[in-house]
Amino acid sequence: MLRRSGLTVLLAAVFVAAPAVAQADFSTTSTASVSVGTYVIPKSAIDSAVLSCHPNRKNVSVTVNSYARVDKATSYLFTLTNPEGVVGQAATLQPNENGVTLTSSMGDRGTWILSVRARVGTWVGAPAEYRYTCP
Repeated sequence: MLRRSGLTVLLAAVFVAAPAVAQADFSTTSTASVSVGTYVIPKSAIDSAVLSCHPNRKNVSVTVNSYARVDKATSYLFTLTNPEGVVGQAATLQPNENGVTLTSSMGDRGTWILSVRARVGTWVGAPAEYRYTCP
């Protein structure tokens, strides 16, 4: 029994002394600055586009001849949405590309929406939308 109580006292002494040995004392302090910024992707704009309502009224095409570039943009997303709200066609252009033709065979008559969004990496800006009507 004496051996057990001696072992218990020895273990208790180790657990009491161990945290004191493991503690460190730091005497130097330093500071660091954190810089946080935001970037709002500006809207692009379509400078020149031509809508063609084809005779069968089931096929519409829009040719974008030029569009405004956005600072820091890595690409541009163009979409043509039919009167029912369905995207008929989408295309991605690189900043060095000048124009694109989007065609959609969806829909009959009504107002079509052509939109362009600037992308910066994986972030996408708000769309600039243009409405065209096929009577």
